[in-house]
Amino acid sequence: MDFQKEYTATDKKIKKRVRQDKRKWADDLMKKAEEAAATHNMRELYKNTILAIGRKYGNNQPIRNRIGVLPTAAEQHLERSREHYEDLLKDLNPKNEEK
Repeated sequence: MDFQKEYTATDKKIKKRVRQDKRKWADDLMKKAEEAAATHNMRELYKNTILAIGRKYGNNQPIRNRIGVLPTAAEQHLERSREHYEDLLKDLNPKNEEK
């Protein structure tokens, strides 16, 4: 039972330290962003802002065709992307055929 209390106390200390480190990291990041904004360094400002909000990059996944198969050739991928976005645009802008 003594080990359980020791484990719990150590766990609380570790979690507290992690929260402190995360706050310090975020504060430092925002200071860098403020400095970049003051000097009109938009690249650094954008980079620090994106890091702070946690945006992820590189989520390019192929779009499956209507049967559910992934396209293998580049031309197939481009064709399927074109079809996919045309379908999306049709859904957003339905044509009134009763004109």
